[in-house]
Amino acid sequence: MKELLCSQPVLEIFDPKLPINIYTDASLHGVGAVLKQNQPDGEEKRVAYFSKKLNEAQKRRKAIYLECLAIKEAIKYWQYWLIGKPFTVFSDHKPLENMNIKARTDEELGDLTYYLS
Repeated sequence: MKELLCSQPVLEIFDPKLPINIYTDASLHGVGAVLKQNQPDGEEKRVAYFSKKLNEAQKRRKAIYLECLAIKEAIKYWQYWLIGKPFTVFSDHKPLENMNIKARTDEELGDLTYYLS
């Protein structure tokens, strides 16, 4: 375990032909994501990391807003890898699973739902 914690993670080179998975998360301090790809041998490997610190106004927002923000910022950050390719986003925030993005009119989620739909 100590060796794993002390060693730097190895990143794979992005391959546009492989399936893309994005894992996102948010906290009261920032948002982050990891982009992974399923390799031909079936193993999922890390390709890139992303993180962004929240400003003071964002820190006062609801968790669902922050989780949507994490997804939006990750997609924006990796947009040149993602344009025209199918990808899957994973989040540990359960309310997002049942959220109908196109039906949302919450002012708080406004531009985020527009961007993600």
